[in-house]
Amino acid sequence: MKTFFTLLFVTISLILRAQNPGEIWYLETLNYNQFVPNDEIQNIVLNFEEEDIPYLETSVCGNLKAHIEFMLCWCPEFGILEVLELDETECSNPENTQLQQDYFTLFLGAGDYYPVIGYDRESLGNGVERLKLYSGDEYSATFLNVPFLSVSDFGNNEIQIYPNPVKDILYFSQLIKFGEIYSVTGKKVMNFKNADEINISHLSKGTYILKLHLNQNKIEVRNFIKN
Repeated sequence: MKTFFTLLFVTISLILRAQNPGEIWYLETLNYNQFVPNDEIQNIVLNFEEEDIPYLETSVCGNLKAHIEFMLCWCPEFGILEVLELDETECSNPENTQLQQDYFTLFLGAGDYYPVIGYDRESLGNGVERLKLYSGDEYSATFLNVPFLSVSDFGNNEIQIYPNPVKDILYFSQLIKFGEIYSVTGKKVMNFKNADEINISHLSKGTYILKLHLNQNKIEVRNFIKN
């Protein structure tokens, strides 16, 4: 009997871990309104992590960090157990302050109880994924796993990059009209144009996101690792 309950506990734990959306996500829409980067807020990043406890962390002008629990149910969802950090510093732009209020309400609710937040994850191709969060009928948000990208932006996987991981020179299978490199936090660290190879030896070790602008207004997104 003890073995049975041990196996049951392990199975449930694995299922809950599998539900965790993980990774770093960039806000695309909030309550069906497209997020538009501006001078004050270049991106809104949502990060799911697990150290001693599973938690989410995100920021607009202020920051929110909350202890969460993934639930075993017919649809993936999680609940907020405890707010670990909450900084509701107002933005300089009143529209951004309202955005922050609506965004934090998605996670914290507007009443006495924290909401249960449902989510689903879908692949859009070319390594781009979308995460949708919904809290009741009033609040919803979608995120992408790459910054500053809309669904209509990406092409059909025409470009190959090599080597990956890379130490010094990154090559492309065709001439790139214009390209941008972002850190995983969404900060632009480099851009280039009219090149079929680039020197990235000056970049720190880590994972980066390539946004490649091709002909006919196509954009492709690639990840690469700098050694």
